[in-house]
Amino acid sequence: MRILLIILDGCPINSLEHSSTEFFDQIIEKGNGTYNCKAIFPTATYTGHTSIITGCYPNRTGMIGNQYYDRKEKISKHFDNFNPNKHIEAKTIFEYLQEFLTVSICEPVYKGANEVKTMKEIYKNSIDKRNEIIYRKALKSIKNKENDFYMINFSSIDSIGEIYGPDSIEFHEEVKRVDSYIKDIYNKSVSLRDTTLFITSDHGLTNIKYRYDLSKDLLDNGFEVICLPSHRIAHIYIRKENREDLRSYLSQNDRIKYIIESDEFSALKINHDRCGDMIAVAEDHVEFEVENLKGSHGGLSIEEINVPLFIIGLESSKYNFDLRDCKIIDILPTILEILDIKTKDKMDGKSLLSTKTN
Repeated sequence: MRILLIILDGCPINSLEHSSTEFFDQIIEKGNGTYNCKAIFPTATYTGHTSIITGCYPNRTGMIGNQYYDRKEKISKHFDNFNPNKHIEAKTIFEYLQEFLTVSICEPVYKGANEVKTMKEIYKNSIDKRNEIIYRKALKSIKNKENDFYMINFSSIDSIGEIYGPDSIEFHEEVKRVDSYIKDIYNKSVSLRDTTLFITSDHGLTNIKYRYDLSKDLLDNGFEVICLPSHRIAHIYIRKENREDLRSYLSQNDRIKYIIESDEFSALKINHDRCGDMIAVAEDHVEFEVENLKGSHGGLSIEEINVPLFIIGLESSKYNFDLRDCKIIDILPTILEILDIKTKDKMDGKSLLSTKTN
């Protein structure tokens, strides 16, 4: 059996529900989908993708955002520039499937994959062309009957949502196109061998009204800190003598929604040595990092946390999937159970496979 795991990068459920998606709608009608799957905090790209492929929270993976401050080396490391695959501290789906032929297409984290079509390769093209290129590469590769597992990331959904906004015509049109792309990919795969398809998102997206440069503001106000934003959250690395003054300043800031102290990290499963001394979460519709965005993510809003999860395939008719209270970390354990792969490794997700029918 072949398994396809497709990521609708940065696709919020409220926008997805209002887009014209014939294929996704068919899956929902068959009862094999939900719009209430939960992403992982922080709702950042590298955090979400890593949690999907490991079945673990950031406290196990070490991916606490898109960047962090390395206290030992005394440098900031953004995973766009520092290979994220060398920083993952948990076993990936590609490593669990060592006896299978695995393919990664435009996936930012792909540790252990046999064949890789990198984001860097695809990002040489304009944003409006990238998803089509991903589609064509996937369609071409799937003709190889020997390949057992695919992870395909339609990354420009996120990019277009950030540029035009998740409620824009441009965003809805892109989601509609990707819906048709995935239908073609699935049908081509099914014509060659039994296929089960998983569709989800690494995080959602929320509307942005303005940017607030938290890093600059803190420095301008005399705080000796290192502030590293991942869109709508920021890890703040501080000197102990600054803590109370900083907390007081942030708590009076109407552009900050939450201040998360280090003793609260464990409740969010983000307690890791790479974390800052505190985390600031932006107020609704506020972006910390990038200028001129109309959509963004990283925070804890419903629009950022709730993501889709659809499952369909010839083999799925043999299983009952319990999608109540599901999370993106549940996808890996589910795939391992379908493939009858046993592991003693610790992971936070659970299999969504409830019962097997005859």
